[in-house]
Amino acid sequence: MSSLNLADLYRALGREDEAQHLIRVVLKREPEHAMAHHALGLSLLRRHRA
Repeated sequence: MSSLNLADLYRALGREDEAQHLIRVVLKREPEHAMAHHALGLSLLRRHRA
């Protein structure tokens, strides 16, 4: 899904907040999207390590 690719780009650029927002938008649209849940989990872990 291109939205998750964009979220990954945001993450790589250090824009974790924007990445997480975009992932949450995907999950609102497709609540069963496993890759989006995985990406959100990784994002949450990264934020708590900082």
